[in-house]
Amino acid sequence: MRRRVFGRALLALGFLALAGCVSAPGGGGKSRHVRHYEELIRRDLPLGSSVAETIAFLEEQKTLHSETLTFERTLYGTVSNVKDGFMVRTDIRMLFYFDKRERLKDYRVEEIVAMF
Repeated sequence: MRRRVFGRALLALGFLALAGCVSAPGGGGKSRHVRHYEELIRRDLPLGSSVAETIAFLEEQKTLHSETLTFERTLYGTVSNVKDGFMVRTDIRMLFYFDKRERLKDYRVEEIVAMF
């Protein structure tokens, strides 16, 4: 009986920790990490940049990234472990979308929260 109560309490605590790390959608709650990388991209990687320029940008930021475009003409970059919490880890994922001429047409920066 005690073990079951302890297990449920631990599970509830994990969910609370996770909920505390995720901002509410539409609340304008972008983290400072997301805002930081969005600003870097706006400043250093204008729309119309090539795939090679995008990879150079990611390497300059020491970001783990895909080497080639996916089938959907997307390049991925990840900054791991920007924030630690109780039993959670937060990464930044950057997605770069390219047109048929392989020029940057859009991008997205997001936080990914994962439980250990």
